[in-house]
Amino acid sequence: MKAVSKQWPVRLNGIRSFSDGQLLRIPRVQGSDDGKDRRVDPFHVHRQLDNGAGFSRSKKEQMIFTSLLESIFEQKTVGENKSAGKVQKMPQSLQMLFQQSLNPDKSAGSNDVQMEMVNEDLRKVPLSSSSLIHRMSGQTPLQVAKDEREQLTRQLGPVLQYISNLETDMDVQEYYMNNILNKVAISGPLENYEVDENTHIDPNAPPLTKKTVPIYLYHVLDTLDEAFHAPEQVITLFELSKRSGIDFYVSACTVDVYNKILQVRWKYYRDLYAVESLLSEMNVNAVLGNEETVKIIGKIHGDYLEAKYGVSDENLLTLWNKEDSKRLKNINQYRMRIISSSSDDDLLQLSI
Repeated sequence: MKAVSKQWPVRLNGIRSFSDGQLLRIPRVQGSDDGKDRRVDPFHVHRQLDNGAGFSRSKKEQMIFTSLLESIFEQKTVGENKSAGKVQKMPQSLQMLFQQSLNPDKSAGSNDVQMEMVNEDLRKVPLSSSSLIHRMSGQTPLQVAKDEREQLTRQLGPVLQYISNLETDMDVQEYYMNNILNKVAISGPLENYEVDENTHIDPNAPPLTKKTVPIYLYHVLDTLDEAFHAPEQVITLFELSKRSGIDFYVSACTVDVYNKILQVRWKYYRDLYAVESLLSEMNVNAVLGNEETVKIIGKIHGDYLEAKYGVSDENLLTLWNKEDSKRLKNINQYRMRIISSSSDDDLLQLSI
């Protein structure tokens, strides 16, 4: 019997969409150590890394060990630094992230420390370095992103209120198409500039940046769902947004938008296949689930089990098959993966 070599999928350069009904099927992988066939995790894209990425095994272990030691010493001195009003100094293991030499007189929080992109492969960086950066900033990335989004949402209040006051679902759809989607297509790639607090916000000419378009898209979808109960328009505008180019997709189709689509797919259609496809799409396109995603999947899991065992309505007969069981298992595995990869205490409590 000929040995079968392992096949690894090629990393995608574009957007992988499952909305056309074709779900990514991961083939069996043969040739495992115990002689048994294995099926690849449908929510994990396996990729073979280069051997060591230019580092020997002992060198990589030494880097990780050094970073862990620095993290331990940093935790011991964090209380003293806070009480003395001092700022923690940048650990040596972070020099590879920032193109500068370590100066003991300058802290990582000082204004004259310039951070910039580097050309180094970040796979060489110890995994503990990212957590060190978050602790040094004083806030987690989720907290910072949430605060910025709430502030920007308040600034865009005139636009969002204008959308909410539109009389029909077609008016909402036309506003999004004419004032946002089509204008972005004409103007080109989105800019990343900040909207000044004193900027006059005109609903007929809303500011279009990488940070504003996801707020517009989510509010449009939420208005169509909650005010007009129009799931067809919700899904249509979501699909059109995905097909407007990678730049617009990456900026606009955030985890909040995907959460809204998951809710609509389940609320109106009870479509377990579409839910599984959306979660696979999120995973392939690196859209990380959050606490709201976990809650939505938990509700879907509970609703489907109630329907299966006739808890929701004893007079209804629920059709159930093995494919549904597999999909429900895959969906719940994705939910548990989000929980296990998060350090948020509130999120961890959802698994109890």
